[in-house]
Amino acid sequence: MKLLFSYKFEDYFYMALIGFIGIYFNYLMLYKAFSIADAAVVFILNYTWPVFLFIFSIFVFKEKLTIRKIFAILISFFGITIIITKGNIAKINFGNIEGDFFAILAALSAATYSIIGKKKDFEKTTSVFFYFLFVLFFITPALFILYYLLLKFLT
Repeated sequence: MKLLFSYKFEDYFYMALIGFIGIYFNYLMLYKAFSIADAAVVFILNYTWPVFLFIFSIFVFKEKLTIRKIFAILISFFGITIIITKGNIAKINFGNIEGDFFAILAALSAATYSIIGKKKDFEKTTSVFFYFLFVLFFITPALFILYYLLLKFLT
């Protein structure tokens, strides 16, 4: 219990930011992508977040870019491309550019979530509690607004 109140205001700000970017925004983008694009493609694009995490780590944590890591990134993108195109790379067809864009935004937000979380290095259990608590504060007004707009639309 003592740990819950041991953080500074700046720490709570970062926890709110992590909750917003990594959970609220991530799921908002992911569900938008699912609503307009092929689910298999959305899942594949969303799981590019570790690649984005590595790329961000080069700049944030000064990770060394080695031939092995470059090769791993290229294999990841090549594998994703093979799956998306069903093995026919000559006919790359993402099908729904808007949906793919939202899926990539979700992946970018997951990578950003991980970078900020690693940089701040909060105690894991307590910080996750706060991330989701802040998400509750973000999602509640959004749900009321959407509910109000839906009622207005239906009446």
